[in-house]
Amino acid sequence: MLIISMFGCGTGVVVVSIREIQYENEIHQIPYSPHVLLLRDTINAIQRGKLDHEWSYKVPRWSGEQDEKAEEAKQQVVA
Repeated sequence: MLIISMFGCGTGVVVVSIREIQYENEIHQIPYSPHVLLLRDTINAIQRGKLDHEWSYKVPRWSGEQDEKAEEAKQQVVA
């Protein structure tokens, strides 16, 4: 069996290298690949907004002003 690299991914861990697997009672070592680190860093950069990607959307920073104005409007007394 020839494995040049292996990684796992999910919601808790974005990308993590897999060092070994067991198959039919035999442990197989998996070589380290810098491509896994590159993939992990790229996905993290997209998630944190440091790298633009066509699937990403930057949520504007919330200032709280709109909610304060809405709250003030609710508290105004109309006679």
